[in-house]
Amino acid sequence: MHVSEEQLKSYVSGALSEKDLDHLKGHFDECRSCRTRLAKSRNGVQQTAETSSPTGHDERRREPRIPTKGSASVQMISPMTPDPMEAQVLDVSRNGLKIRVPRFLKIGAILGMQLRDMWIVGEVRYCVQTEEGFCAGLYIQDCVERRSAERSRVDIPATIGELLSDQPARILDQSTEGMLIVAQHRVSQGSTVRIAIEGKVIFARVVYCNRDVDRFKIGVRIDQVLKL
Repeated sequence: MHVSEEQLKSYVSGALSEKDLDHLKGHFDECRSCRTRLAKSRNGVQQTAETSSPTGHDERRREPRIPTKGSASVQMISPMTPDPMEAQVLDVSRNGLKIRVPRFLKIGAILGMQLRDMWIVGEVRYCVQTEEGFCAGLYIQDCVERRSAERSRVDIPATIGELLSDQPARILDQSTEGMLIVAQHRVSQGSTVRIAIEGKVIFARVVYCNRDVDRFKIGVRIDQVLKL
């Protein structure tokens, strides 16, 4: 039996399990007809990626792409996944990004990405398997945090918590707008937290929370400061 169209699409997109992937690879080695269909399907996916990409041919004429190399931390927002993954940024434009990630991203999924001093929210427009992983094109929906205020490095003991749940933490840098905090336990992205330091209680919104070995790095935007 030949490979079905659904199996062919899943193979090209990289959405198959290791077992199914090995099975189809064996079939392609033996079946010339399915190898020809595979080649046509790959060409079709690549063309779709170029036209769907926020940095595709038409978009390139309006917004130049800037090739770049840099690491970023990516976390799925919808559907939500608990752990972030590392990504490589390949090029950027005003409204889009091209990234390389280790696993397949569903078309239409919303993800958040910590890139330098920005937290970027984007929609996956395409995801194509390559020899080095998966290349995905993102349409930028929002940049929810930019550091417009200068940050100062500090090392201040504090507690951070959501509602009645507090945990020890340390503030590593701060500005008039935000803070970088490390703590042992995750806090929810988008939630409001209470940060207690000597003489102050600060209410802030969690912009990102990324695992860093055995702790979490938490970026917050300050909403209100109360002096005790």
